[in-house]
Amino acid sequence: MTQRTVSKRRSLMFHHDFRQLWIGDTISQFGTQVSLIALPYLAVTILGADELQMGVLTALEF
Repeated sequence: MTQRTVSKRRSLMFHHDFRQLWIGDTISQFGTQVSLIALPYLAVTILGADELQMGVLTALEF
């Protein structure tokens, strides 16, 4: 890898707009993954969902 290639990649994270986009996308992806775990957990613990309801909930998430 040449010095020029490395400096271009490194400079991309210093670009304010790209950094904002990257941070926003990372937070969004993290929230999506948390909701995929939290929604079924809350359905079982709070609402007392059975197996059929959990299957429907999982299918509707996608």
